[in-house]
Amino acid sequence: MKYNWQQADWPNFRYNPQELEPLILEFSEKIGRIGGLLDALPDGILTDTLIGIMVSEAIKTSEIEGEYLRRPDVMSSLRNNLGLFSGVQDRLNERQLKVLRRMLKEGPAGFKGGMTAKKYIAMTGAAKATATRDLQGLVQANVFIPSGGGRSVCYQVNL
Repeated sequence: MKYNWQQADWPNFRYNPQELEPLILEFSEKIGRIGGLLDALPDGILTDTLIGIMVSEAIKTSEIEGEYLRRPDVMSSLRNNLGLFSGVQDRLNERQLKVLRRMLKEGPAGFKGGMTAKKYIAMTGAAKATATRDLQGLVQANVFIPSGGGRSVCYQVNL
């Protein structure tokens, strides 16, 4: 497939509408089927599917420009910019949202060793007991995945 700028008549395109009509009808039919399938999906799966489509398109578009993006980075950026952190946004307090947004902004490789209570306290100014409760709340909401134990427990975003 050639890109637009690779066409011999770039940028002065000429086309015959009668030749395009069958292609447009076929495209419309496929879009209708896809739309019907998407309408039948439950909300959570629909959101994940649409984000997956947007991520794929962003990656393909960036490759055209010669830039290669990592899928997890694009996904976390999209979720962050669309305000989706898994439908739990309304159940999190401002401190939790601040930390989650920061972790999503940094991407999967951003927080070496994951989030810890010490880092949480430094970012939010919360007391140690509050930080511990907030982090446990993020685990219970299935937003963070803990690893390790005791004083060495750390958390990763559950993407």
